[in-house]
Amino acid sequence: MARPAQVLLGVTTVALAAVAVLLALVGAFLSPAEPHVGGVPVPVGVLIAFVGNLVVGIGGAWGTQTRLAPVVTGFSWLVVAFILGSTRPEGDVVVPGTGWLGVAYLFLGAIAAAIAIGVGPNGLTARRRRTSPGAAARR
Repeated sequence: MARPAQVLLGVTTVALAAVAVLLALVGAFLSPAEPHVGGVPVPVGVLIAFVGNLVVGIGGAWGTQTRLAPVVTGFSWLVVAFILGSTRPEGDVVVPGTGWLGVAYLFLGAIAAAIAIGVGPNGLTARRRRTSPGAAARR
């Protein structure tokens, strides 16, 4: 029988994956949007992909204290983003890979997911343990 902590971790991970799928959908449909703020174009979909993946991945890792959360959220985002970036038999595509906005959406979102996996709380804690001054003496 599963312990309540394991059930909570599973439910939290599924909820974070659902948020990542929602980010991928919203970001994909807004990837061609480039409104101007103060005369400067702002790529909305790219910002959603990069910042959203960082926040959901690092926040999930911090909240669950596992690397499972950013891995699942990053993988969920990537699957949806690449499905929406591939051409259907009818020729429809949501995220075109020909313009810089579509390419930036896909690559920066994937990079943000990788950063979230590596920089999550467990990654920082493990790095601090390896590089602390007395780490070699304690071994």
